[in-house]
Amino acid sequence: MIKSILVPFGGGGSDTTVFSSAVTLGRRFAAHLDFYHVNISAGEAAVSTPGAGFAMGGGLRELLATLQSQAETRTALARSHFESLCTVERIRRADTPGQGGEMSAAWVEDTDHAQTRLMARSRCRDLVVAARPHVGDGVPRDLLEVLVLGCGRPVIIVPDNRPLPPPDTILVCWKDCAEAARAVSAALPLLKRAQRVVVASVEETSPAPSLADFIRQLAWHGIQADALCLDHPKTSVSAALLAAAQRVGADLMVMGAYRRSPLREVVFGGVTQAILDKCDIGVLVAH
Repeated sequence: MIKSILVPFGGGGSDTTVFSSAVTLGRRFAAHLDFYHVNISAGEAAVSTPGAGFAMGGGLRELLATLQSQAETRTALARSHFESLCTVERIRRADTPGQGGEMSAAWVEDTDHAQTRLMARSRCRDLVVAARPHVGDGVPRDLLEVLVLGCGRPVIIVPDNRPLPPPDTILVCWKDCAEAARAVSAALPLLKRAQRVVVASVEETSPAPSLADFIRQLAWHGIQADALCLDHPKTSVSAALLAAAQRVGADLMVMGAYRRSPLREVVFGGVTQAILDKCDIGVLVAH
């Protein structure tokens, strides 16, 4: 069951989309939402700022002053967005579990060490709902990859300009591997409440017996899933899966996050990254 959701909140253009997506899930599960912001100092933001390493003297001082001002603005905007959106949506504020069985929300804020703090906060929640990082937000570009591969919790990554609708049709990207199995286990609460579940498998990467056995396993949970066997595409697996999601009208995709190689643990594998780059619906990923 999903009862606590961490929602990284940056004070940028994606706040409204992330907020709406988290509220949709929070209402479905009567869950608590922690809207979480890391106030990034100028020094830490500079590490993720292109060209900052070449600044010296007065140029460096000016850059740090600009980054500090931007960080303060982002924090103020994030808090303001949270307050106004909660008021509009009439969301109850709470810091501790209540007895009413209704959705609640709280503001949580840390300073610096974004990657470490976000990882620790995520491990103490059931689910993370996040947007993709953008240039100028002061966080590392690989923050999502590191989070998914290291937090031990499922992460739903929402599109930039399209809030997640109620996930009534879910496409599960099945592959006979540990990552896919863990992703499905993490997604079970969502799958059980969906109106339709479709399991897509590329034939050469998942033998038919595995797919049939997986469909049978879902049935033990009361999930009557449809199987969609895809011929191995001439172009790319990601393109075939994205086309399948569009064909079935999926609101959400579920897939494992795969390491490209043991030496590059913070980089998503090719299929995962390609889907996250091009997908215009929410994607639940787990490792």
